[in-house]
Amino acid sequence: TDDHAPRDVAEDRLVGHYVARAIFLNTCLNPLKRSEVAEVLPSLRQAVAMLEAERPNLLAALGLAAGRGQDQQVWQLSEMMGGQLMQLRYLDDVLTIAEAALAAARHAGDTAAEGRALTNLGNTYDELERFGDAIGSCQDALVIFREIGDRRSEGQTLNILCTSYRKLQRFEEAVGSCQDALVIFREIGDRRSEGQALGSLGNIYEVLGRDEDAIGCYQDALVIFQAIGDRYNEGQTLHNFGLTYQKLQRFEDAIGSCEDALAISREMGDRHHEGMILTTLGDTYQDLRQPERAAAYWRDAAAISRKAGDHEATARLEQKAASAQPRKRRWRRNS
Repeated sequence: TDDHAPRDVAEDRLVGHYVARAIFLNTCLNPLKRSEVAEVLPSLRQAVAMLEAERPNLLAALGLAAGRGQDQQVWQLSEMMGGQLMQLRYLDDVLTIAEAALAAARHAGDTAAEGRALTNLGNTYDELERFGDAIGSCQDALVIFREIGDRRSEGQTLNILCTSYRKLQRFEEAVGSCQDALVIFREIGDRRSEGQALGSLGNIYEVLGRDEDAIGCYQDALVIFQAIGDRYNEGQTLHNFGLTYQKLQRFEDAIGSCEDALAISREMGDRHHEGMILTTLGDTYQDLRQPERAAAYWRDAAAISRKAGDHEATARLEQKAASAQPRKRRWRRNS
């Protein structure tokens, strides 16, 4: 046993170091937490680069903590890393983190932590397009949150359910889940989550062709996100505006909203959403019959998807750029 003591101490310190590192990076990357810290922090773009560099070590620390039965440290790493890596689209890593957190919660017999882990797992399944698994995990989480009276977590889980139902075209259930979530968030005064639920409801309305209702939801959400300084969700909402305006052939409004969203995504180092916005801009300029500008945006988006290893998206965008034919000028002879 004495032979193991120095190694145990070293491993405790190693896990503790990376828990502290994860907490610091989460503070740097969360606009709401940044505003509460007096010290000067790295920029959002710098913090993204730091997380990219530390990601293998943080995941190794999570595996070490899980193997040693350090349930609290597993939860801490999961809470600090999961959402940030989700935004960077490391979905396989996020799934590993969510599964480790769920196992740790069940090992410790912590019902509340189990519910949070199930919600995170449901969100991950939704992003991986495993919608049946997402709904099952979220429904299990709802049972827990309603039993223990955790209204905020109940609302957040309903909002994820709403998204999965929408993607499965189960629109009545989607709207119901979203409206239930909104009631909860307004009741408890959770403005950020209210804005997210409004965005989800707007997405449903847009799919259903209720474009003015969608725009109304996005406007209400944008007011909230700008008021609380949530730049990430502000950018998401502006892109939602752009998509809806493009559909309505309000091309000038679409371009303005997308350019504002693009500036935010670049400010935050959010390459995934930068690529999505560039694609929308390309589509909009194609609708305006400006194929050269459309192709330039699609090529920029393809460069991002190529670096992310998304070969399907890269091929699709490169094909769109290659097929965008310039409009030929017609020359007339002077008669």
